[in-house]
Amino acid sequence: MAPAEDGRAWHPHSVSLRRWLAAAAVLLAALAVVVLGTFRRYGVVSDEPTQHAYGLLLDRFYLTGGADVRCLYSWNWHLYGGLFEAPVAWLAARSPLGVHATRSLCTAAAGLAGIAGCWHAALGIAGPRAAFLAALILALIPGYWGQIFIDSKDVPFAAACAWALSGLVRLARTRRLLWPAVLTGLATGAALGVRVGGVILLACLGLVLAVRAVRERAWPLVRAFLVAAVVAEVVMLSAWPYALAYPVTGPVHALRYFARFNSPFVVVFRGVAESATALPRGYLPLLLGLTLPSPVLLILAAGAAVACGRLARRGWSREPAFLPVAAAASLVLLPVGWAVASRMPMYNGIRHALFVVPPIACLAGVSLDALLARTRPRARAALAAILVAAAGWQVSVTARLFPYEYMSFNALAGGVRGAAGRYDLEYWGASVTEAAARLANEAPAGPRPWRVRICGNPGGADEVLGPRLRIATDHPDYWIAMTSAASGCVLPARSREVLSVCRMGVPLARVLDVRSPASSNAKP
Repeated sequence: MAPAEDGRAWHPHSVSLRRWLAAAAVLLAALAVVVLGTFRRYGVVSDEPTQHAYGLLLDRFYLTGGADVRCLYSWNWHLYGGLFEAPVAWLAARSPLGVHATRSLCTAAAGLAGIAGCWHAALGIAGPRAAFLAALILALIPGYWGQIFIDSKDVPFAAACAWALSGLVRLARTRRLLWPAVLTGLATGAALGVRVGGVILLACLGLVLAVRAVRERAWPLVRAFLVAAVVAEVVMLSAWPYALAYPVTGPVHALRYFARFNSPFVVVFRGVAESATALPRGYLPLLLGLTLPSPVLLILAAGAAVACGRLARRGWSREPAFLPVAAAASLVLLPVGWAVASRMPMYNGIRHALFVVPPIACLAGVSLDALLARTRPRARAALAAILVAAAGWQVSVTARLFPYEYMSFNALAGGVRGAAGRYDLEYWGASVTEAAARLANEAPAGPRPWRVRICGNPGGADEVLGPRLRIATDHPDYWIAMTSAASGCVLPARSREVLSVCRMGVPLARVLDVRSPASSNAKP
């Protein structure tokens, strides 16, 4: 059992244990209610049409027993697994909610599963209070919460990694290795069934078991690794047609392709538009430091200080929590270190490294639990009050950014206003849908449908423009343009801004009237 607040083991029938478990259940239920109340408000993002099309091809592959192999020859889509896209495409085609709403709801469900996985991992390290705090911290990170409605690759991948971490934590300390190995294998296979980058989980697994093998008998640990690897392989092959067709060369080819991905995207980094393939090595660690909430950074720093104090003791490597905490840290440090060393192509903020956020939240929850256990009752009450105030402030920030929470930056970057023009903010282009909906409500009546040109992600604009407006590329009456420098929009010289989509004083998308002066007298 995990250590309790006073250092003893949590008794399975203790009041404190039941209280924190109940608090976690209430938290997850409240988050589910928020999801159900808001999932329709998130716009269509740039990846959604292609991901849905790939999901439909995957469905044809499975429904025809592998006879329809078009999913194996579809640009680079086949290099991604179909664990999430295939069932979601099947469900979206039959759901009364429509494709976009169904996809948003399913992706959000995967995001909640990631929060539950983070809770379960922290539960195995430091008990139910740390688990509750870890889940709460993860839910309050805007860079995670804002993605769970729209990112159908990185969110399911992050959720699978969170549950793999839960298995790793238990493999790091328990004597009963079979079921933790099966859990780790299932989660690792699920991650590989979404993105081939899930191979990093096997590296973390091997590292954790190797450290245990130094102190204990090696054979049971080798057997645990083999069980996890075999289960992961079976899950991956069942969810990824390309890997099923080429079990050895397929995943290797995918790894090489993405490691050298010749990305055409432009990234705004420190005020300079740079190619995604030529970013500085410090891109990912710097963005993590600028986008994680400031209280989380402070908690992590305090936890690192506590850990350093324990390292000064004799026998620190024998402490029960050492290897589980090291497992969580490895799932952050290994991928970030690899990204720094290899200068992997990256774009769209930290979304490709979203899977390191649940382990970070897990470490923050464990650190905060340790700080609370070390403080005296009066100081603990004061610290709890500060934490509640910080959580309330973070909720207010998230609410003001809704539904573009993923563009959040912390105080080190000067907040969203300080980051505007220096880093990519609303890179998904979901604000175009909101701009189109507002134009549809405010555009004046005309002798014909007004022609609208969209610079950026057209997304779901065609679904909200209504009968008075239609999308066109030539001779437009209105422009809808993203404001991100990475969008490459070259706006017409003669135009009048009629409305804009803003958050925290920063414009995300603009609507420009480019009609002749005579026809634009009626203001929308």
